[in-house]
Amino acid sequence: MPIFGDNISHQLRKCVVDDTMVVPWEDIKIDERLNYVEQPVAILDRETKTLRNKTINLVKVQWRHRRGSEWTWEPEDEMRTHYLDLFVGDDFEDEVCS
Repeated sequence: MPIFGDNISHQLRKCVVDDTMVVPWEDIKIDERLNYVEQPVAILDRETKTLRNKTINLVKVQWRHRRGSEWTWEPEDEMRTHYLDLFVGDDFEDEVCS
């Protein structure tokens, strides 16, 4: 006897394919642990968040092949550690050199 009973067909839904969500195979990068690695494209904006006891510098990062929103707010120090090349430009040049 099946666990769900005989009337499970009402729970099935038709899958509608969205062609805009398809990622080309050659653009996918996978690390040695077989995790998908997203690559940042650009820094769009920056913001300083003031909490009760500290201040956090955030940057608005545009991602390549991001599902959902195409950008996220990330801590600036972490992005500088992993993606220093994004900060070389007119807006960030003075901070990188100091």
